[in-house]
Amino acid sequence: MRNFFEELLGKVLSDMTFGTPDSLDVKLYAARKPYSTNGDWDEKISAVAWSSNIASNEAPASHFYATWSEPNDDFQKRHFGGVVLEGKSLGEYVFWYCSLAPAEAAEWDRFIAGLLPDADWRSAVKAFRFSFDPQPDAAEPSKPAASLADRPRSLLVKDEEEE
Repeated sequence: MRNFFEELLGKVLSDMTFGTPDSLDVKLYAARKPYSTNGDWDEKISAVAWSSNIASNEAPASHFYATWSEPNDDFQKRHFGGVVLEGKSLGEYVFWYCSLAPAEAAEWDRFIAGLLPDADWRSAVKAFRFSFDPQPDAAEPSKPAASLADRPRSLLVKDEEEE
């Protein structure tokens, strides 16, 4: 494992070149294209590249960023029949999931574990409500009450036109 990191560090350092005294070029090699970055994706070498000009009295750009998500294909196929979350939508789902309290995450995990691709999992996701979600207003029963599950529902269950 140590050789892997030494090799990676050597590659990173060799790609952090100073083209001229007033510029900085950085490359980050990755297995897949990021869904969000302030750099440029180079498909030929599978890398995100950044270039920053440095004025004599200024520091280089304060940060470079790239954001990826890698779907767990086997898990999604087992519960949804295919990959339904990837790229930015998977990143948003993970961000939502990581914001859950432990009890909320456990309730969501139990729900997802029960979904099967040959069942109507989309209807189950549309109907899911956390046990602590507010009940619909009796004065307006047709208006659904907000649910913590609204965000993942919108990511998992796409409109029929999108499928």
